[in-house]
Amino acid sequence: MVKKQDLRIRKTKATIYRSILQILKNKSFEQISVTDICKTSNINRSTFYDHFNDKQELIQSFINDMGEELTEQLPVKKKTYTKKEYYLAIMKQLLEHMEKKKETYSFLFTINDSMIYEMLENRILNHLQQHNNNNSNYLIDYFYISGAIRLCMEFMKKKEMIDYDTIIKYLDHLIPEIENLEENL
Repeated sequence: MVKKQDLRIRKTKATIYRSILQILKNKSFEQISVTDICKTSNINRSTFYDHFNDKQELIQSFINDMGEELTEQLPVKKKTYTKKEYYLAIMKQLLEHMEKKKETYSFLFTINDSMIYEMLENRILNHLQQHNNNNSNYLIDYFYISGAIRLCMEFMKKKEMIDYDTIIKYLDHLIPEIENLEENL
């Protein structure tokens, strides 16, 4: 169980996260200094360093916090779900999360999309392992979930976003009935 952070810490981090997103509208990540972040956040440098060692750690924390938020929103498997239906429910929730935070994801993609991919993959695969009644084949989960995450990220990176219902329809056609697949392995 994840320990909840003190409200003041969460508020300070949220302020810093909003500030770096604001700065990213005009500067590349490499051009941003800790001083820029502190000025925009209206905090002292010591406050920044109380929370982060550097701006790289800030981004890692930001991505992890987004992952935590996503994990809290992921559906728990219902007994009536097939594995395919469960995958699709998880992907729909991921897409809704990404759509809601489109601007944030867009800016973070410019910094390090592989870090985001890794976070999403780890969070969703761990969630599947925990909530799939131990009836999960890791290789099959990894194959389909990793591909679906990459597909979601690519659609999100495009300026003209395709609605997530269309993406779910594509995934529905791409992912077979997994129970049948496992029986044939």
